[in-house]
Amino acid sequence: MTPLGLPSLDKISALPTDVLAALRTIPEIVENTAAMKEHTAQLGRVADALDRVAGDTAALPGLREEMAEVNGATDVLGGMAARLETIEAAMPVLVEVQGHLAALPETMGCKGGEHGLLTFTDAVVPADNLLGEEGDGIGKMEEALEISRVFVAASSLGTAEYALDLSIEHSKRRTTFGRPIADRQAVQRYLAEMEVDVHALRLLIDDAAVKWDSGRRIPKEAAICKLFGLEAVGRVTDRALLVHGGIGYTRRHPIERLYRDARLNWLEEGTPTIQQLVIAREILGGNGKGARRG
Repeated sequence: MTPLGLPSLDKISALPTDVLAALRTIPEIVENTAAMKEHTAQLGRVADALDRVAGDTAALPGLREEMAEVNGATDVLGGMAARLETIEAAMPVLVEVQGHLAALPETMGCKGGEHGLLTFTDAVVPADNLLGEEGDGIGKMEEALEISRVFVAASSLGTAEYALDLSIEHSKRRTTFGRPIADRQAVQRYLAEMEVDVHALRLLIDDAAVKWDSGRRIPKEAAICKLFGLEAVGRVTDRALLVHGGIGYTRRHPIERLYRDARLNWLEEGTPTIQQLVIAREILGGNGKGARRG
């Protein structure tokens, strides 16, 4: 595993002594809050202060929930709030992410891009780095997935177009029994079916891209592009291999690479069943239909 940006010891040791002292009390803060059940008269004011501190730093996982259940002494809570404010001042130093990057095993295709597993442990992130509103992460992720699925469909289109071009060229050059195989009706059928898939996918992507560029949400259109794209590039590369015959299964021709590369599109940005779920949700009255992006 490769470590990711752990805060250096010199940065930690350079923090003011009051900050270091406050940091050491974090376990105590979390541990003691559940036990406080008395002196609730001033809790409203203290809770507001704690909410402001926790909200400004987005620093301690679960701390807001812990504090929301506190019914304890206000003097102790006030001390905790002061310590949290002290910790907040240290956020610029502590913001570096603690985590690891582990490389995944070699993939079947798409050798030019690598995938890895990112693991974050108690990562501290300031509120200034928050994307959108707190609690809106799923919505932002789904919106980002929409255009990302169109990009995956576009990669399917590029692979399919290249496979079709290679197949047309090969069918004209390859001869059997004195005639190019492009004259054979079986090969012509393969090429025609490939062209239909390529043409249809291109139009679907154009439609989704125009709507996205106009500022619209495109959950259904993106899922349709992704679903049809993975099916289309699968069919096209299947037929490309048939047009090339046995030689296409060797490294002599790029068809075998395109065949392998295309299979990644089954998985990226959601499997076929996920795309079907999104499409069904939208046509049955789901959210996002025609909505503007925020």
